[in-house]
Amino acid sequence: MCCRLEGWQSNTRGVSYVFGQDVVNETLPMLDIDLIARAHQVVQDGYEFFANKRLVTIFSAPHYCGQFDNAAAMMNVDEGLVCSFQIMRPTIKANKVVARSS
Repeated sequence: MCCRLEGWQSNTRGVSYVFGQDVVNETLPMLDIDLIARAHQVVQDGYEFFANKRLVTIFSAPHYCGQFDNAAAMMNVDEGLVCSFQIMRPTIKANKVVARSS
């Protein structure tokens, strides 16, 4: 997904596709929905909007693989279909070395 991209294109790894805001805007009315929620992509703050808040990426693993300083998020949808987010920030715990006698 890219804000400058139009249509569909193969991604740089060649294993999936990226798409532009125009694809989101065309797809929502075809499916009669207001929002696309997707996952499986690290985003820094746990969630990230795209296409004028018509698509949201949610990622639920803080400090992913111990290599990223990302937060995690959960999206809640209430009875009125209003979405809200709970953010979980990563915490780094100091490693404790415990000596055991033999």
